[in-house]
Amino acid sequence: MDELENIRKRAKHLVRDHRAGLITVPERIRQHAPRFAGMTDLEVLDARFTLRDAQQVLAAELGFPTWEELTAATDLPEARPAPWRGT
Repeated sequence: MDELENIRKRAKHLVRDHRAGLITVPERIRQHAPRFAGMTDLEVLDARFTLRDAQQVLAAELGFPTWEELTAATDLPEARPAPWRGT
Protein backbone atom coordinates (compact mmCIF):
# COMPACT_ATOMS: atom_id res chain seq x y z
CA MET A 1 0.00 0.00 0.00
CA ASP A 2 1.45 3.37 -0.92
CA GLU A 3 1.88 6.11 1.64
CA LEU A 4 -0.88 8.38 0.29
CA GLU A 5 -3.41 5.53 0.43
CA ASN A 6 -2.38 4.88 4.03
CA ILE A 7 -2.95 8.56 4.87
CA ARG A 8 -6.38 8.46 3.20
CA LYS A 9 -7.33 5.48 5.35
CA ARG A 10 -6.08 7.26 8.47
CA ALA A 11 -8.36 10.21 7.64
CA LYS A 12 -11.34 7.86 7.38
CA HIS A 13 -10.40 6.30 10.72
CA LEU A 14 -10.21 9.75 12.31
CA VAL A 15 -13.80 10.40 11.19
CA ARG A 16 -14.86 7.07 12.71
CA ASP A 17 -13.03 7.83 15.94
CA HIS A 18 -14.80 11.20 16.13
CA ARG A 19 -18.18 9.56 15.60
CA ALA A 20 -17.34 7.00 18.29
CA GLY A 21 -16.59 9.83 20.72
CA LEU A 22 -13.02 8.81 21.50
CA ILE A 23 -11.65 11.24 24.06
CA THR A 24 -8.24 11.45 22.32
CA VAL A 25 -9.76 13.01 19.22
CA PRO A 26 -10.82 16.56 20.28
CA GLU A 27 -7.36 17.87 21.11
CA ARG A 28 -5.95 16.56 17.86
CA ILE A 29 -8.78 18.19 15.91
CA ARG A 30 -8.46 21.52 17.75
CA GLN A 31 -4.73 21.67 17.04
CA HIS A 32 -5.12 21.34 13.29
CA ALA A 33 -8.63 22.44 12.27
CA PRO A 34 -9.11 26.14 13.02
CA ARG A 35 -12.92 26.08 13.08
CA PHE A 36 -12.75 23.84 16.17
CA ALA A 37 -10.35 26.10 18.09
CA GLY A 38 -11.85 27.30 21.33
CA MET A 39 -14.37 24.46 21.56
CA THR A 40 -14.54 22.16 24.55
CA ASP A 41 -13.98 18.43 24.08
CA LEU A 42 -17.74 17.83 24.15
CA GLU A 43 -18.39 20.61 21.65
CA VAL A 44 -15.81 19.13 19.27
CA LEU A 45 -17.36 15.68 19.61
CA ASP A 46 -20.87 17.11 19.09
CA ALA A 47 -19.85 19.15 16.05
CA ARG A 48 -20.14 17.92 12.48
CA PHE A 49 -16.76 16.49 11.46
CA THR A 50 -16.37 15.52 7.82
CA LEU A 51 -13.82 13.55 5.88
CA ARG A 52 -12.63 16.89 4.52
CA ASP A 53 -11.99 18.06 8.09
CA ALA A 54 -10.09 14.85 8.84
CA GLN A 55 -8.00 15.27 5.71
CA GLN A 56 -7.05 18.78 6.82
CA VAL A 57 -6.00 17.45 10.23
CA LEU A 58 -3.81 14.77 8.65
CA ALA A 59 -2.27 17.22 6.18
CA ALA A 60 -1.41 19.63 8.99
CA GLU A 61 0.05 16.84 11.13
CA LEU A 62 2.30 15.94 8.21
CA GLY A 63 3.43 19.53 7.70
CA PHE A 64 1.27 20.51 4.72
CA PRO A 65 -0.98 23.58 4.78
CA THR A 66 -3.71 21.81 2.81
CA TRP A 67 -4.83 18.33 1.79
CA GLU A 68 -4.39 19.34 -1.84
CA GLU A 69 -0.75 20.18 -1.27
CA LEU A 70 -0.22 16.86 0.50
CA THR A 71 -1.76 14.89 -2.36
CA ALA A 72 0.14 16.92 -4.96
CA ALA A 73 3.43 16.05 -3.31
CA THR A 74 4.83 13.07 -5.13
CA ASP A 75 7.58 12.65 -2.59
CA LEU A 76 7.05 12.92 1.16
CA PRO A 77 10.67 12.97 2.38
CA GLU A 78 10.02 15.16 5.44
CA ALA A 79 6.52 13.94 6.17
CA ARG A 80 6.53 11.17 8.69
CA PRO A 81 3.02 10.06 9.64
CA ALA A 82 2.33 9.91 13.34
CA PRO A 83 1.70 6.39 14.62
CA TRP A 84 -1.79 5.32 13.74
CA ARG A 85 -3.98 4.74 16.78
CA GLY A 86 -7.00 3.20 15.10
CA THR A 87 -9.66 1.17 16.75
